[in-house]
Amino acid sequence: MNNKYKYLHLYLIRHGETAWNIEKRLQGSLEPGPGLTAKGKQQARSVGIEYTFDAVYTSPLLRCIQSVEEIGGGVQYQQPKKVEELKERSLGVYEGRLLDREVLQHIRRGVGVETFEDLRIRSRKALESIARDAIRCGHANVMVMTHGGFSSACSSWMAPNEKMPSMANCGVSKVRISYNSHGYLGWEVEEWNAVGHLQDSVLQSDNFGGKDFG
Repeated sequence: MNNKYKYLHLYLIRHGETAWNIEKRLQGSLEPGPGLTAKGKQQARSVGIEYTFDAVYTSPLLRCIQSVEEIGGGVQYQQPKKVEELKERSLGVYEGRLLDREVLQHIRRGVGVETFEDLRIRSRKALESIARDAIRCGHANVMVMTHGGFSSACSSWMAPNEKMPSMANCGVSKVRISYNSHGYLGWEVEEWNAVGHLQDSVLQSDNFGGKDFG
């Protein structure tokens, strides 16, 4: 039996800027949700200039679908796979509302929303499923287009002893998965929230604490 280590790289990417990011309005998993701003489209195109991928898995929400399209220069990747479990944290009745102190307290207590622990469990199951599919298909460098809160949940189990920053719009986090014929051997964060491709300050967004909710 082959015990030699093999590697798969997942690139977690947060979608580009939306008008609701600017307004500090909670997006959550509201469907279809807001689309990208002109800056958001530029941010996504900058990812396509810097990185290449051989497969794409994406949240089905509009801001992620548009980001994938822009990364591909307006031409969709062959059969990008929409994955329901990559959606942002469900924020219930707070979706569409402006973020304020009271709302934030309710969310942090898990009142009427998907709890962070539930999101944490969902994020792990989703990425493990994606990894298995990508390995089965022979992929090596896989784009996972998702959201700020989802990415924060991922960092909590990928690097439990470290405090990772919230993901910027079109920030890129590179994760290496090692495996062999027996299965998974580990997840390693090689880079978190890379923004070098957004060097032009015009492309960088300041999305307040809401980075973890959109």
